[in-house]
Amino acid sequence: MALPAELREVAAGCGIDADSAAAGQLDAFVALLSKWNRRVNLTSSTRPADLAPLIEESLWAARLYRERKGGGQWRHLDIGTGSGFPAVPLKILNPGIRLTLLESREKKAFFLERVIRELGFAETAVCCRRLSEYLGETGSAYWDTVSWKAVRLAEADWRWFLERSVRGVEFWVFHGRGIPAENPAEFRRRFGAVETLRIPNRKESYLSIFQ
Repeated sequence: MALPAELREVAAGCGIDADSAAAGQLDAFVALLSKWNRRVNLTSSTRPADLAPLIEESLWAARLYRERKGGGQWRHLDIGTGSGFPAVPLKILNPGIRLTLLESREKKAFFLERVIRELGFAETAVCCRRLSEYLGETGSAYWDTVSWKAVRLAEADWRWFLERSVRGVEFWVFHGRGIPAENPAEFRRRFGAVETLRIPNRKESYLSIFQ
């Protein structure tokens, strides 16, 4: 495993063996992120100290995902994937999921496509669309899980999910003090909260799961 020592410690703390396939994929992801960030603004910094919290949060969520949902071929939509956190580590630790990465910025979408190729992800696709456009092209909400971080959903968009989602679909919302959705009070009222978890070692960072 060629990760910097600080990131190796984070991965080991999350139960990733240094000689495992997951460790190799995580190493490749970090290498790609560092390389592409020199010419595409993917993240503010790729220093190990700055990446460590993002990786730890993502690996924590990935393990929680496995505990909650098992190893089935869940259909997962990640909105505004950006630099790949937490969706890419989530896929690394849950390779059986069928993942759609929605990213409206073309350069970041190109980066994600490269990640998919380099890491050998199966059942994974990148869609370069705005959420409203993407939903307008989609007849029904066929996902088992929908996640987003650092994206504020318009009310029209979250109501689309509310009206078209099948019973049991989970919405994984990564957030700070408030829910990143227009009219958050109404969002909370309309979506059934399953639980809100504080993300380990992150100040005022949470994962709220709705159903």
